Amino acid sequence: MLGYPLQDDRLCRYFAQHAQCLVVNVDYTLAPEHPFPAPVYQSYEVLKWVHEQATTLGYDADRLAIGGRSAGGSITAAVALLVKERQEFALALQVLDYPSLNLADRTEEKHVVPRKNQVLSVELASFFKHMYVPCPADRLHPLASPLLAPDLSGLAPALILTAEYDLLRDEGREYARKLQAQGVAVTHQEFAGTDHGFTLLGPKAAAQQAWELMATSLRQALHPSAA
Repeated sequence: MLGYPLQDDRLCRYFAQHAQCLVVNVDYTLAPEHPFPAPVYQSYEVLKWVHEQATTLGYDADRLAIGGRSAGGSITAAVALLVKERQEFALALQVLDYPSLNLADRTEEKHVVPRKNQVLSVELASFFKHMYVPCPADRLHPLASPLLAPDLSGLAPALILTAEYDLLRDEGREYARKLQAQGVAVTHQEFAGTDHGFTLLGPKAAAQQAWELMATSLRQALHPSAA
């Protein structure tokens, strides 16, 4: 529902420099005007286009990675599921930065921190959920709730970042465990003392550490011979 490409411009430039890669900043349409699954399929089509344009634009089509934060993390995980299902190309890495992975659960039963004002409150998360996926039955779909996908084997390696105080913390933890149990290579790091949005809003030290981790992971996935 929120956000625009320019807010991620600095991070994209950071990845381009420190991971030595071409970065495409995807301007997918937002809810409620364009609810689920529009952003998922749009993002997949952009990724497919990037793959198809590799020869023309001069990069390696076999070294692709995707990533997103919050709702973008949900879209990233969903696109990775589509990549596995359609088998039109492969991914070297999926980066999930405090992702939303389960819209089927009751929001008030998520990781609520007592006596603390969370950045992503129960009320705000519930509002986003109803705007993005208005039909309750659709929230059970793996592309809306990747955590509910019955088979995660064969997915791209994943880097998952979670925040200690984040409402979405536990589903990120659970997704990391589920991926690992099904044979997917996973790196999961939780950042103590942080909340939802910390890689954008701070604290600075944690955000910098997270940016460095993401860039390093991208560089290793996209340039394995140089790692």
